[in-house]
Amino acid sequence: MSFQGNKKGSIKLKRFGAGLSRNIKIGMKRAGMIMERALKQRLRGVNPVKLKKSPHSELRSRTSTLRNSLRFRLVNGGNGVIISPFDIEYAAIHEYGGWAGKDHKTWIPKRPWFFPTVEDKTDDIVKGFGNAIYKPLRK
Repeated sequence: MSFQGNKKGSIKLKRFGAGLSRNIKIGMKRAGMIMERALKQRLRGVNPVKLKKSPHSELRSRTSTLRNSLRFRLVNGGNGVIISPFDIEYAAIHEYGGWAGKDHKTWIPKRPWFFPTVEDKTDDIVKGFGNAIYKPLRK
């Protein structure tokens, strides 16, 4: 694609096309880093042992296992990102609530931590991704 009579615009668009694939990967990496950091910050909490009968419905961290398991991974050749508490079976029960424990006799209330963080950080992710994609056009 080019603009007739505008050589500078044509050069910028060629540069944009050439760097687009690489910059999508950079944008995905930024999105993963933003989410990983935000999720880990959300899971930094008060020690639940000190709050035995806490009226709070927030997820509390005692061992930091869940927080430390959070990692982002680039997928599809860097064109996508997954962030998850890899290898932690109990992560979903905290997000959605439900029966758990031996013979599923213990009720765990819903304590969302993942999706509220995604909602809070959506604007930051879009901005970071957009900055990475359009970087060649600003040169």
